[in-house]
Formats: sequence, C-alpha cells, structure tokens
Amino acid sequence: EVKACRKAFRVYLVAHSMGGLIARTYLQREVALRKDPVLVDKVFTYATPHNGIDLKILGNLLTAIPFNNTENFNRTRMREYLNLGRDDSVNSLDGKFPVERFFCLVGTNHRDYGLPRVAVGPMSDGLVRVANAYVEGGPRAYVSKSHSGDYGIVNSEEGYQNLRRFLFGDDRVDVLLEVDDVTLPPDVWEEADKGKKINASYYFEVVAKVRGARWDLHRRTVDEESAMFVRYARIKQTRPITLATGFLLYDARVNPDDPSMGFSLDFGLRVPQYEVDGFLWLNNYYEGGYVFRDKFNFDLIPGSPPTLRYGRDSRTTNRTTTKLDPAKTPGGGWEYRIPIDDDSHPKLTGTLILRSTPWNRATS
Repeated sequence: EVKACRKAFRVYLVAHSMGGLIARTYLQREVALRKDPVLVDKVFTYATPHNGIDLKILGNLLTAIPFNNTENFNRTRMREYLNLGRDDSVNSLDGKFPVERFFCLVGTNHRDYGLPRVAVGPMSDGLVRVANAYVEGGPRAYVSKSHSGDYGIVNSEEGYQNLRRFLFGDDRVDVLLEVDDVTLPPDVWEEADKGKKINASYYFEVVAKVRGARWDLHRRTVDEESAMFVRYARIKQTRPITLATGFLLYDARVNPDDPSMGFSLDFGLRVPQYEVDGFLWLNNYYEGGYVFRDKFNFDLIPGSPPTLRYGRDSRTTNRTTTKLDPAKTPGGGWEYRIPIDDDSHPKLTGTLILRSTPWNRATS
C-alpha cells in the first residue's frame, strides 16, 4: 500500500525558518516514534536554524532570554524535540530521512535584516549564521539574501529557482576541488627558507549560474562576507573541498533546439595577508588580489554517460570547447576531472571535479 501511495503522488515539504524545524520534528520524532510510513519525497528549507541560533558573545544561551519562544533555538532544547541523543549533532537527520533529499538554502546578507543582525553579526542572514543553516551531509546553496522581508530569501528569484530545480530537476551536479598545493609568493618563500614561521588564510569565492540567467544558483564572495575560509596549514588536508551543488532542469533550457544544459562556475582563491613570525607581511601586497581566478563554462547533455564539454573564460570566453571523458561513480553517476596548473606564481595546483548524478530521471 505504501509503495502504491508513493507511485500515486509525491509529498514535498517546503518551509522557512522555524517551519524547517517543524518538518524535521515530524520526520525525526513523530514518524519515527509512531513508525508511520514516510510519504515525503523531498524537503526544502529556507534560512532554517538547523543547528540553532548563536549570538555574539552569548553564543547559544537562548534559554537565558525567555522571549517569544527563543528557547526553541537552544541546542539542548532542540535535541529534545528532534529526538536526538545528548552527543548527537543538532543538525543531524539521524538516519530518519534520506539526507540527499533534504535541501537547505542558506542566506548570507546580514546587512538587510533589522536589529537582530547587530546581535548575530556577519556570516549570517541577519538571524541565522551560515554555519547553522544546513543539515549534515545534505545538498545546499548560498544566496545573498536576508532572513526575510520584501527582498528576503523566501521572495527571491534565487530561492524559487533552487526550489524548482531541486524538486523537478533532471541532474544533480556537484563541483569539488582537490588541492595539491598553493605556493607562496617568492619573497615569502625566502622568509620561510630562513626558518621563519609562515601563516596565511585563504578565501574561496564561488558564483554558480545557469546559462541565460541573471540570478545566481549559488554565491559566496569576500565583499559580501560569505566566502569560504580555509587556513594555509589545512588547505591541502581537506580533500576534496565542495565548491557548489546544484540541480539542472532540462525543460528550463534557453534554446529548446540545444539538448545541452549550460551552467558556469566563477571560482577564485583570494590572496590573504601573509604573516611572517606573527607580523603582517605587506611587501608586494595589494588588497583584492587572487592566487587563482577563472570562470568555467559547462554544457551537459543527458545520456549514459552524459556528454560534458567545458571551457575557461581566460582562454575561450563563454564557450565550451573541450570534451571530458567520464568515470563511473559508485552512486550511479559520472565524474569528470579538470587539471589546474597554470603558469603563475604564486599559484594553485589541483583538480576541479564535476560529478553528475541522475536526479528525477532515476526515480521517474
């Protein structure tokens, strides 16, 4: 009977803020305790504090401010209604729902959200910090929108387009980066050779778009205080680094006569302020520089395997000229690898990885 219901209709849960926690409570507590069949096919949350709400200085001590049910965003309280153990991560689905079918849209524009932004601070949507706005292991996207309001995340084109593609898209695409090395500038290398301690922190900027669109599927930049932060000492230890996850919709192609689904990834690795023996090294430093920056353009044609072509704006602007050979992945998808080893100093060396997995085409 349950299988028949699944074939007859699909249930989608779409929720904003606390509504996402209510959806999780249903899946992780009510369904689990009553052993009801889960008829929900996918869940999409906007700006939900999956890991609670943190304030500057105070942290997660929301029980000390009993106002408007704020204690519901305290992690101890959340573990109770989410049916989690004391040592479980609060943003864990605890195996009660397939994590790959739970999408989180994360807002990053803290400047456009009233007084709460003062208490919460940057790297947030004004109320929920970006580190708290997703569930463990699930797909997510970041957009430059505030928690709510006339121009907030719920009313945004970015939100609608991510929702549309997640629910009805044909292919899931994950873009990752394997870093082999990030070299230091020659003058900093000289100081390192003298035995001095070098420290640096890098920012990864990523903007993902689909062909023909003026909005972003995914956006993280330094100027908007949403870029990914990675320390020099760990940059090669995190393998691979996820840059973006998106879903492509075949029926949303710009040109119906072109079978390819086009998208792009503008990726940059920002130059940090280097430290030598604990002091800022300002020699030859200019704010806003990049170790690496380029826009990668892709055309994906569905098939088994899908055909993927790519190009780089630094070589063939807005064109895809190189066909990539795929390798089968354990999850039933395909992986494509693009080496990065440009002739520059300092420079980034590594591999850009694109993984394509059938989405609704696999379950229809």
